[in-house]
Amino acid sequence: TKIRPALNMADLMRGKDFVGKLLRYSQELSEGEQFQAQAERELSLLFDDPRIRRFIDPPGAEDLGFLLGEAEALCAEGLGGEGEE
Repeated sequence: TKIRPALNMADLMRGKDFVGKLLRYSQELSEGEQFQAQAERELSLLFDDPRIRRFIDPPGAEDLGFLLGEAEALCAEGLGGEGEE
């Protein structure tokens, strides 16, 4: 199993490439005033299903922020952001 080095998201975000632009857009979106309401609205389609609610509760604001950070890292890694300086 290969262990990948941790991504330096701040460096990736400053990049002028697609990954940098995408990460900046994601940060801008998540900091917007409407983000929490929009995320809750979109996620309600999933979490309002009683079959899902039996196993997992909707994420709160803190959990949602953590999940977004994880999604950003996965996205950057998947788009070739790992190992780029």
